[in-house]
Amino acid sequence: MKLQQNKDIEIGRFSDVQYECLSSLIYFQEVPIAQVNKDKGKDKMEIELFNDFGDEEFLVKIPLDDFLEAVRLAKETLL
Repeated sequence: MKLQQNKDIEIGRFSDVQYECLSSLIYFQEVPIAQVNKDKGKDKMEIELFNDFGDEEFLVKIPLDDFLEAVRLAKETLL
């Protein structure tokens, strides 16, 4: 699901054997930049920010409100 106000940001859900529960990924220009998981419960969700994008010129600079909206949507997909 893409954000309405910023089509560069997209949310996707996935399952990984590393996690007990379903996780949500946040993508920027189709590159995963963060993951939200609820392995510790609904009230203690965690966000993991990825810092190795493979391309040194790839810079994630997103308006704060857009990033917070992406995090909110990722959390909703797990509830």
